[in-house]
Amino acid sequence: MRMPLTALFFLLLLTASYGEFIIERVDVIIKDIDERGGATVQERIKFIVKGDYENSLYDSILSDNKLSVWASSTKLEDMKMHINPQVVEIEDFTLNPQPKRNCNPFQKLCHGEVILEYKALPIKANGSVVEGTGLFDVEKYKPRTIRYTLNPNAFSFKSSPNKEALLLEEHVYLTFELPKRAVVLSLNPLPSEDITLPLKTTSITWNDAVLVKFTLIFDVEKTVGEEVVEFFYGFLRFFSEALTEEEQQPLLILIALTFISYIYILVAKKRG
Repeated sequence: MRMPLTALFFLLLLTASYGEFIIERVDVIIKDIDERGGATVQERIKFIVKGDYENSLYDSILSDNKLSVWASSTKLEDMKMHINPQVVEIEDFTLNPQPKRNCNPFQKLCHGEVILEYKALPIKANGSVVEGTGLFDVEKYKPRTIRYTLNPNAFSFKSSPNKEALLLEEHVYLTFELPKRAVVLSLNPLPSEDITLPLKTTSITWNDAVLVKFTLIFDVEKTVGEEVVEFFYGFLRFFSEALTEEEQQPLLILIALTFISYIYILVAKKRG
């Protein structure tokens, strides 16, 4: 049975005027991983804004930096933090909506983006880290070497029915920007077939994947120079806090001279 032309025209008009927000891509980037097992998380949530009302709504909340407002307005499932705040301490949270781009007036369609950024740290109670919290478990594996073990419970992606795997959809990308000199020892699942371990790399990305038995373990070895600088910095900070202002000056000069002499000896030995 053929549809009358008037009915077909009405259907096309209704489809063209229908408005909605459509997710395009979500990038979750873990970077600036520190020795406490914390990191900076940046989330870039990109989506299509379709329809007069939806475009007006986007413009009306463009200066709003509350995640709850954007989540309720767009009704997008991915308009959220993809880190679990029950497992990770969230600090310095910011939300920066971006102006619309690549607009098509005929289709009443634009592209929007919201950028989230925050610190993700282990949870502390009574001055100690609560076991099983934070993005990474950190262990001083051997002198100058720190081992980082990923905590898969720190994420709030979709999960399998039995809760044993994280599900990254087609539009979701999870990236780890690793510290310099990182050596990856264990990785599961492999993001690509050509990876062999151990692996020296600065970046790992998963997309459209079932993260079953999700594992990322890597070592970072400090140089002797970095270890010396950190030792003297901690030593200096301890005495600066412990002493009065009058007592500090001569001691600081003495420590500085000692530090310079030690570095000079190290450099001289290296050249020799």
